[in-house]
Amino acid sequence: MNIKITDNKPHTIYTISAPLQGASIIIYGPASWSGTTNASGKALDTFNNLPQLPYGSYTIISTLIGYDNEIKTFNVPETTSLTIVMRRSGMGVTAGGGTPAASAVAEKYDDLADLWIPKINMNTARYYLTGFLLNDYGYITGGGVTEVSAVTEKYDDIANSWTVKTNMNTARSNLAGFSLNGYGYTAGGWSSGVSAVTEKYDDLADLWTPKANMNTARLNLTGFSLNGYGYTVAGGQQGTGSVVTEKYDDIANSWTTKVNLNTAKYYLSGFSLNGYGYTAGGWSSGASAVTEKYDDLADLWTPKANMNTARYILTGFSLNGYGYTACGDTGDESAVTEKYDDVANLWTPKANLNTARYGPAGF
Repeated sequence: MNIKITDNKPHTIYTISAPLQGASIIIYGPASWSGTTNASGKALDTFNNLPQLPYGSYTIISTLIGYDNEIKTFNVPETTSLTIVMRRSGMGVTAGGGTPAASAVAEKYDDLADLWIPKINMNTARYYLTGFLLNDYGYITGGGVTEVSAVTEKYDDIANSWTVKTNMNTARSNLAGFSLNGYGYTAGGWSSGVSAVTEKYDDLADLWTPKANMNTARLNLTGFSLNGYGYTVAGGQQGTGSVVTEKYDDIANSWTTKVNLNTAKYYLSGFSLNGYGYTAGGWSSGASAVTEKYDDLADLWTPKANMNTARYILTGFSLNGYGYTACGDTGDESAVTEKYDDVANLWTPKANLNTARYGPAGF
């Protein structure tokens, strides 16, 4: 691999050569640089959806005069060592859900073969749970069967194994999840009532920590991370859809209300893709196929092409430069999978899952 970073202007120009495939690169400056925010350094830039390179950490030496990200200016030595960290944008796994009974089934999607492959079952069958991808492992948490759950499990797709981790502090179902700046988060849901609770998961310490509550308590909402912030969208109270969008700043530990979604929904899916957030499907006076795109710089939701099959209680994830929705309910449990091309603004039906389910987690 050969990654060359040069700069003689306020904005750094990155030139990438070599067969980098199927990953994202995050470039961090050393912690000693002025303006860095934590021991790992500050993320300077991100490249998404590159072709295949083994995941892990790499160190490069480059000549770098300065970097200006419109917030901080970094004054660094002329020759400096940078670390690049390879992270997957998605794993393409669905886990749990209802068949209609609570399920422990896990399946992984191979986008090149257009094939769902059964994987080892979770330890605890659940529906209405959430999931996120964190440091190249999948995590699921919450949900329930006869009562709400706090159970967290970690999925290693290389070993094809699930490991039980520390419980959340507050058991919840119908919650949202996302990963953000090296940590996992859950927000909202149901726990003896509609919840605004937020928790942060540290995978190294295997520890859940309560964080600031959302401004609006909601269940059946969705979440995603986008450009260094977390977002929760829609959901609602008991049987009433919401248009609320909130943005989470992990440094300030604060939630800020943003522009409303155009269509009030609950039981919807969400994912981030190529610098934008998306919601798809859900329930809005009936099963919905509506898709909306969120531009965080403009704080604007824009309607996009509808899915081919209206569904609710579905899941979503991004994988290798495309968005996907899977499972859900169309009157019965669904095995439908659809792929979203953001450039063409087009949904394409893909191979069905092996097990039709509603209310699974996806990552």
